[in-house]
Amino acid sequence: MDTSTLILHFNDIIGKSVNEKVVLLKQPGVVEWLTDENQFIAFLDSIYPELLLLSEQKTLKGKNLPKSKIREEYKKKEDEWGQNTLSTKRPDLLKHGQWTTKLGEHSLEELQILLGKTPTSPINKNGYKPDCEVEDAIWEAKAQTYFTDGTAGEKILGVPFKYADIPELYGKPLKILCMGCAEKLSREHYGNLSGEKCTEKKNKLIDFYKEMGIEWVGATDLIKEIISNF
Repeated sequence: MDTSTLILHFNDIIGKSVNEKVVLLKQPGVVEWLTDENQFIAFLDSIYPELLLLSEQKTLKGKNLPKSKIREEYKKKEDEWGQNTLSTKRPDLLKHGQWTTKLGEHSLEELQILLGKTPTSPINKNGYKPDCEVEDAIWEAKAQTYFTDGTAGEKILGVPFKYADIPELYGKPLKILCMGCAEKLSREHYGNLSGEKCTEKKNKLIDFYKEMGIEWVGATDLIKEIISNF
């Protein structure tokens, strides 16, 4: 199933959901942001026409623009969209640049609801406080914007080591949900999710973590599971 079809099917499912706790996933652009950079960029272009014009003409106020400046403009709009979208679920939060943390956590909860699970906030054990607990697993949300430069996404790779004790402490496996650019990087650069970068040696490490009760999961994997259940 290609990404466009995936998004179409999933939007149809969440559009029919009557669960009042499913809020974020119904907001314009959220499913695109969770699953595919190109689809999300197309969405941004549709709600911010100035971005499309900027991208096509590569000029601003008559001046030629480098790619970095174009990315900067897209970053501003991604942040604006993200903050406004999060406010539909959490109007109590101040709008700031760290919106991805809460958007990721609440998106994770809503995906679990659509899977028929009951997400709760885990109790603190030995200083650990994961993002979400359901009947059969502990979940940690990892989300990243598409227009963030640098190596921030590499923190995803250290989660299994940092939280190595969680499966034993909580008596459930730990699953790390990668969303947005976090999933893109995991598949196309890091190799901790299935893709061309997932080499034989990396697979051995992934299998080792699974034996310990820890694994990375892509948002698209959960969405496909939800679609298959309907």
